[in-house]
Amino acid sequence: MHFSFAVKTLDTRIKRALAALDTCQQLYQEESIAEPKLLQTFGQTRGTLESLAHSLRDILASNERMFDIVGFLTEALQMEHAMVGKLQGHLLAIKDQELRDHLHELLVEEKKHEEALAGKIRSLGGEPQVTYEAAPPPKDISIVDLMKQYRCEVQRAHLHYEQGLSRFKEPEFQWILGQLSIQEQEHAARLDKIIEKYSSADVLPPDLRNIKWVDPYMGPPGDRPWIE
Repeated sequence: MHFSFAVKTLDTRIKRALAALDTCQQLYQEESIAEPKLLQTFGQTRGTLESLAHSLRDILASNERMFDIVGFLTEALQMEHAMVGKLQGHLLAIKDQELRDHLHELLVEEKKHEEALAGKIRSLGGEPQVTYEAAPPPKDISIVDLMKQYRCEVQRAHLHYEQGLSRFKEPEFQWILGQLSIQEQEHAARLDKIIEKYSSADVLPPDLRNIKWVDPYMGPPGDRPWIE
């Protein structure tokens, strides 16, 4: 499968090269460039690239389903990666030790999800790729609202895995997606209990009803001149 993904990467780059060649040829005409040999080379290069792209079509078509599966797993990996980033931020912001312990357990489990998905993608010949863009931090937010936001992320991941179970019937994918779906469902149930507990004004001390958000990527305290 590694060869198939290398071919897919090559096909993508060929398409980009052809697009760049189109731009060069258009500018050549617009700017009245007089370089016949260069124009001839453009034509020869286009022919070579188009011929190569044509020869890759059968390989790409025969592996289209595997590309689809890896794409789906990559979407799941992105979700898990985002949840890990948010949990790390929550742990920096929240001081209540009992709640921190609950969130740390969730963080460990979400990291395991990340590792499982990345390993599966690699085993299929793909390359795990994720990005993380932190949302603009709110000035003040209650712990309850913070947990509700995180629960929405968990529910979104659970629904993603359920969709995967419907789309991919192969046993190896049914197992990993089923496990992840069940675990996210368990996370949602645990978060419901946390939300119920901290929704009570009698349980939540005044200093914990609103917290100052800390972006986990902004650096350690004392070394953040742009906010301190």
